[in-house]
Amino acid sequence: MNITENQNGPVVGIEFIRLPKKGLEPITGLSRAKLCELILPSKANGFRPPVKSVCLRRPGANKGARLIKLQSLLDYLNSRLEGGADAPEAKSPCLS
Repeated sequence: MNITENQNGPVVGIEFIRLPKKGLEPITGLSRAKLCELILPSKANGFRPPVKSVCLRRPGANKGARLIKLQSLLDYLNSRLEGGADAPEAKSPCLS
């Protein structure tokens, strides 16, 4: 069983989260746009997304459901904590 913590307490048994259609993802509070930056290949991430995801789509369908591996997302966020091994050296633009 997978147990994860968020601001509302423990989240039990969640392995994947769905990319929100709009607004914020409730467990992490990240926007759809930020999650897309983390899960989709782009020039900004060297075409190697740091967070794992999967698109479930029926054969021949144009649309599908994008699911994000929650542990992969949490591992990425934890690696970005100030002072972490993978944290950027420069002052974070999030801090004023």
